[in-house]
Amino acid sequence: MIEVKNLTKSLPNGRKLLDGISFTVNKGEFVGILGPSGAGKTLTLRCLNGLLKPDRGSVIVEDENQVRRDICSVPKRQLRRLRQKIGVVFQGYHLVKRLTGLENVLIGRLGQINTLRSLLYGFTDLEAEQALLALDKVKIGHLAGTRVGSMSGGEMQRVAIARAIFQDPTLLLADEPISNLDPSNAKTIMKLIRPLSATMPVIGVFHQPEMTARYCSRVIAIKDGKIIYDGDPRLSMDLLIEIYGEELRQLENHEQPLAERISAASMTDSVSFPEGRVQIAGELIANTPGPIAGDLLATPPGQIAGDPGQIAGIPPQAAADSYEQDRLLGEHVLKNMGAAMRLKQNEVKVLKDIYALKKPEQP
Repeated sequence: MIEVKNLTKSLPNGRKLLDGISFTVNKGEFVGILGPSGAGKTLTLRCLNGLLKPDRGSVIVEDENQVRRDICSVPKRQLRRLRQKIGVVFQGYHLVKRLTGLENVLIGRLGQINTLRSLLYGFTDLEAEQALLALDKVKIGHLAGTRVGSMSGGEMQRVAIARAIFQDPTLLLADEPISNLDPSNAKTIMKLIRPLSATMPVIGVFHQPEMTARYCSRVIAIKDGKIIYDGDPRLSMDLLIEIYGEELRQLENHEQPLAERISAASMTDSVSFPEGRVQIAGELIANTPGPIAGDLLATPPGQIAGDPGQIAGIPPQAAADSYEQDRLLGEHVLKNMGAAMRLKQNEVKVLKDIYALKKPEQP
């Protein structure tokens, strides 16, 4: 468990960068911290592992003897011991590119061995085996002997996560771990981080509300150095606008839910997905993160607004085949109605996912 109480940090001119930040995170929680640039997210994270000392407040963690200690007030030697058990995944990886993946993972325990041993002996065979297991856990054991400089961004971030795992921490902090990654690698990294919360509290700073909605168990929103939200990770559009500003509404075009936009495009009735696809389509809609989910859920799971019988271009013989109705309706929506409905890219993707479901083979 980590308990943060009233963290406050100010500039010499009196401007408060952090203003009374307080929260508690327990084992089993994966907490995402959201907020606009300059809100104080990374400053908060730096206070949690002792890299930054606040003007006031405390960060309570347990030491190796399960004794509660305040990172903000312990002596430097005690702070070093506490930080040995705090794993950190950085935005910029912080790896030595001329070393192999295995060697970079082993570095994670340098702070836990004395200087003489690190210079003259290094790591034991047992520690090397444990480092290999950490690489296997993030599914890149085959890259143990590969120089990090030749790896992709996603692979380097996996090495960084393996290094944190090998550190055997009691707390894991992640500072924008997916900001430099493409969507596919970002999802992979989130899937790797989420299970780690089963054994320790996990706290991450993110700029992707859709990712925290899908993978985090809780979200804390910081704005102007203050916590303005602490709760369910699935945030409404109104709350996102409160966090990020009114311009978000203009950028996202969320004035109407998806069902209303479809209705405005002269698709007034509803058509159900054929039996056997209702559950899958409903799950696709329900699992769409963030405000997009709120829009899509305005239409009942398993249904999409529109009557294929009223849409031009659907031949009469297709009406007898509900799967063909779905396919043609989907093509019409995606090709001809997208602009009228002001569909965004991720909404189109959900519709594509639904309509891409194949007709089941007849027994």
